[in-house]
Amino acid sequence: MRPALVRFLSVAVVASAFVGCRPGSALHSRYNNFRAYYNTYYNATRSLEEGELALERAAVTVDRSRLVPVFPETASAGGTTGPFQDAIDKSAELLRNRPNSKWADDALLLIGKAYFYQRNLAGAEQKFRETMSAAALSEDRRLGDEARFWLGRTYAASDRFDEGVSVLEEGLEDEGGDRRWTSRMRLALGELYARAGRWDEAAETLRAGAPDEGDADIAARAYVLLGQVEEHAERWDLAADAYQLALDRRPAYELTFAAQVGRAIVLGVNAGQTDDGLRIVRAMRGDDKNFDRRGELALIEARLRAAAGETQTAQRLFRQVLYETELQTPEPIKGQAHYRLAEFYRDALGDYVRASAHFDSAATRLRTPGTALRASREAILDVTDEARTYAVLASAARRITEADSLLALGDLDEDAFRARIAEIETERVRVYREEQRRLDELRTAERFRGGGAALEGSAGVTGITGTRTGISASSTTGASSGGSGGFLSFRDPASVQAGQIAFAQRWSDRPLVPNWRRLASVQAGDIASDRGTVSAQVQGGLGLGEGPPPLDLNAVPRTPAKRNELITELSGLRYELANAFFLSLGRADTAAVLYRTILTETPDLPVAIRARYALAEIERAAGRDEVARPLYEAVAAADSSALGRSSRIRLGLETEEVGAGPVETSAAYDAARTQWRA
Repeated sequence: MRPALVRFLSVAVVASAFVGCRPGSALHSRYNNFRAYYNTYYNATRSLEEGELALERAAVTVDRSRLVPVFPETASAGGTTGPFQDAIDKSAELLRNRPNSKWADDALLLIGKAYFYQRNLAGAEQKFRETMSAAALSEDRRLGDEARFWLGRTYAASDRFDEGVSVLEEGLEDEGGDRRWTSRMRLALGELYARAGRWDEAAETLRAGAPDEGDADIAARAYVLLGQVEEHAERWDLAADAYQLALDRRPAYELTFAAQVGRAIVLGVNAGQTDDGLRIVRAMRGDDKNFDRRGELALIEARLRAAAGETQTAQRLFRQVLYETELQTPEPIKGQAHYRLAEFYRDALGDYVRASAHFDSAATRLRTPGTALRASREAILDVTDEARTYAVLASAARRITEADSLLALGDLDEDAFRARIAEIETERVRVYREEQRRLDELRTAERFRGGGAALEGSAGVTGITGTRTGISASSTTGASSGGSGGFLSFRDPASVQAGQIAFAQRWSDRPLVPNWRRLASVQAGDIASDRGTVSAQVQGGLGLGEGPPPLDLNAVPRTPAKRNELITELSGLRYELANAFFLSLGRADTAAVLYRTILTETPDLPVAIRARYALAEIERAAGRDEVARPLYEAVAAADSSALGRSSRIRLGLETEEVGAGPVETSAAYDAARTQWRA
């Protein structure tokens, strides 16, 4: 070929290439899309994925006290650096430099996602709406459904539930949507329904969307949430099935653990299938992966045993969780254990004093979930109220026990009284001597732990080298140098021993039994001469030079006046305790027993009128008007105050004034209602 012809053809090819790449041509469009993707959009997508991966890693633990979120939650607000901001900057660059590329609408959506993760929810909403409009113009259904899904999540994160439900329901009305994003819209809608407490709609929507979800972890989260929803609806079998469906997806460890625990509790505690629940827990305790969760699994087994009525085994397991160091139980799990043990003492054993102590311990260790809208059925929301209520109730119960014991002592004749006091003193001396023996053993062990130097120094013994051993050089410099004794010698054996002895001297004579404060309240002080003789004889007979402080028996009602005073106080305490059961705990049956005890033992005291009225209210609420009517009649006849007027209104003998507020009872009864209903 001639050179001239070659030059001509080359010029023609180059010219045609330039013509083909001019703006608006097909070749130029492909070139523009290629540069837009690899120069900016690809990098922006990688930055967003990096941020999402960091969020997923941060949300590894599954908090079963909250409704499990199906999708990763948003990051902290703000920030002009980091992967999400990089995604925003690169996408914005694409929109500025190549606004006509095919990736422009996707870049707009990507900016909205990054805003969402940064909790710039107003900016995210705007970008998602812009993406939906652009997708409608280009008829890109996939992009439109994805933007709608993210808009629904944005409304959910803003606590705008109605708007979120509306936008997601609208996207699900069209049958021709993208399958992947239709499924995820259902899951997001189900999560919204769950957070709003619409359990039936939530269950139906989650059950429809989860099977089509391709991501195993997202599907498992949806099924775990479905199990929590069914628990709220008290459909135990369906809840257990949902947890099993989550396990069938073989998700990550935390999701697997949450599903197994949920299934065990539903079956063993709620559905009454204790054997099935225990079988799951035993398998989990035998799995090495759960070694660090031994305390939590022991707590679950304790709950299952308690539900099955195995009180001794349950009590032993609860105490293992709380006090065995080998389990290494975390503090939040110990807080849950205190709460569940308090429930066990309250419901299974009827021991409200111990229940009060554990409710109080739980209140100091547990943190209430952020909002009840996101709380699962397993969440402990009332620990503070329970601790406050049972503290007052336990105080009244202890005071009643004290009064009963003092009355029992006071009713004894002189010989029996002296014999009983002698028994008490003998037991106190035994406990004292046992504590002294234990302290001696502690002192001996402490000397041996001192390495022999303490023994030698105390006796002034000559050491092997011929020098006289006393306080070692290390002990003289420990305080200043921070040696083996630690900073300021806080680990020095002598200091530790002194602290232990001081503690024992303060508390050694405390009985290791419930209601020890009753005994402590009658200790210390001089006693009457004839009663002091009993104590002296007991101690002298045992040959003791020292002993616990003598009993102060002045609180024992040995005169009719003191006895009547204590009986009056006891009736008031019973009335206070009955009000606690009736008004705070809703235990009307227990309250009725206490009210009847007041009417039987002290019918002539003023408190009996209030007890009779309260008992009439209980009987009336239970629909036993034939029992309540005589009680109202007795109150109306005996009381001329507001309490009697309220009884006459109940009997139809008076009419309540129109527009008047609630009928006042008596000042004492109204004070009780105010106190317990506050």
